[in-house]
Amino acid sequence: MLNPALTAAAADRFDNDAAAGRAATLITATQSLTALLAAPLVALPAVLWGWQGDLWAIAAIAAVLALYFVLRGRRSQRTGHTAGRDTEKAARPGYLASFKSLGALPGVVPLLCVAMLRTAAFMGYLAYLAAFYDERFGLGPGPFALVWTLSGSSFFLGNLLAGRLLSAERPTVSSERLMMLALLVALSALVGVFFTHSLFLTLPLIALIGAGHATVAACVTTLLVRRCGSLRGTALSLNAAGMSFGVFLGAGLGGVGLAVGGYPGTAAALGALTLAALVLARAVARSAPAGE
Repeated sequence: MLNPALTAAAADRFDNDAAAGRAATLITATQSLTALLAAPLVALPAVLWGWQGDLWAIAAIAAVLALYFVLRGRRSQRTGHTAGRDTEKAARPGYLASFKSLGALPGVVPLLCVAMLRTAAFMGYLAYLAAFYDERFGLGPGPFALVWTLSGSSFFLGNLLAGRLLSAERPTVSSERLMMLALLVALSALVGVFFTHSLFLTLPLIALIGAGHATVAACVTTLLVRRCGSLRGTALSLNAAGMSFGVFLGAGLGGVGLAVGGYPGTAAALGALTLAALVLARAVARSAPAGE
């Protein structure tokens, strides 16, 4: 619930589509960064006050942030900064009607499917990455943590840089083309990882997978913000739900591939998901409005 609310709130603060898309992608980039900060933000404080202390700290921080947003919203209403937003909200359709309206927008449904399939492929790949490195290269938890950090860093930087590129006044490449290129890179690198027997060759491939999927995620968020207008909150909510579904879909299909054909089977299953996302990304590009 929090993820689409944050991205929609960030995007709604700007009238310019490029700035709104940039704000939304900054939220997703920050969320990907937190995976790298788990050790210093969770493990180290727990040494001092135990894991229960972590929960109390999270509760306290969440309460302070909730109070901050409530007060900020009331202050904005008093100063009249949200008059335009209130008019826009009054014209918005109801909850169920908004889903029908989304389906009528060009390219939005295939765009949501791209996000779900991309997430399924990426999370399915991550689900078996540690076991793969242990079996093929004999990597223990300590060295593998460096591999995980490489993947997370690549995802964060890819999401951040793609968001910056797409928010430029005159982007050098369209969001649709960048999304298809990133999916093609991610597909090639993902299949390459599971067929490679050199540890040092898999590392750049892992970085390409993380950066490619992060770029696709930034493109999806940017396009949803641009194409959905006042329905961006609904679209981002569906996007978050679809990605959540993709998490266990990818792990399940990756496991089926592993059971049937080993790691090549996993590569085939997850590669098929990425390929399907690439086909749908082409449909998104064809549905682009004339202005884009």
